[in-house]
Amino acid sequence: MPVQEIRESVELQKLFLEDKGVNIVQRRINLRENVQHNMVNCDMFFDNVLMTTDDEPWQGIIEIFVSPRPIIYSNNTIGGFESRGPSASNDMILFKAIVNGGDFRFNALAGQEFPNIFSGYKQSFDFYHPSLYITFLFHTTVDVTLKDFACSFLFEINHKKIPLLTSTLGKLKENSDLNIMALTSMGRKIERGDNVGQISPWWKWGGVRPELMLKSNAFAEFFYTTDTQEGEKTVDPANLRIFAGLARQMVRTPDALGTPNTVKGSIPDWISTLMPEGITSGPVRDQWPPLKFADNGNTLMF
Repeated sequence: MPVQEIRESVELQKLFLEDKGVNIVQRRINLRENVQHNMVNCDMFFDNVLMTTDDEPWQGIIEIFVSPRPIIYSNNTIGGFESRGPSASNDMILFKAIVNGGDFRFNALAGQEFPNIFSGYKQSFDFYHPSLYITFLFHTTVDVTLKDFACSFLFEINHKKIPLLTSTLGKLKENSDLNIMALTSMGRKIERGDNVGQISPWWKWGGVRPELMLKSNAFAEFFYTTDTQEGEKTVDPANLRIFAGLARQMVRTPDALGTPNTVKGSIPDWISTLMPEGITSGPVRDQWPPLKFADNGNTLMF
């Protein structure tokens, strides 16, 4: 379907603003039902400067929104004022602008808008509700009355026929987006000293990794030179499995692998590679090694 151009404005002869949170001015524009709307472009123009009834420039901040559903202000702040509007990243926001108050007798209205003038004709914001809401959030520090407030808009909207199910699901999504406007909290703060270690740990830690030293009598006297007729002390499988678990303990980089400072001293990671079969994995059968017999009844050896 061809692009539809809509010209609308918000004009008030007198607008009283209270220093009690945020002041809201809103207008609704009706669109076609059960179609997919696409905001091709949105232009905004102030038809008058922001002047008070005392003929003084108004000092404050205005947030301007165009959305398919009414705007719910958030618990965040803007320029020291409470009740900031939702962020432009919200899927409900088709257009957003911020205007700072000041001496507008000689200076143009200073502000910023989303999307900007360079990407305005590239946007493809789809919505499904048959309405457009123009919302102004006025933030002020004193009670004041503006006179002859006037702001005009030009909307270029494309319409596309869609099934009723698609239209209904789109409206449900927009209602869900409306419910998350009250408070947005995303992102995390990274401490300066942790930045390199989290993103590129091999840049911060390199070289030879430290190792733990095992006491010679930790398990038994395996490493002592003793009499050839003297039997070695041994450790039962249950205790060996405890040592194997300590050797496999996960540690932070760049700490030595294993478990330090146990009752038997430090347990390095290489201990787990020396364990007999069946210790690290646990007993496979009740009888180890298992017995297997030949046809004549002789016991076979593995």
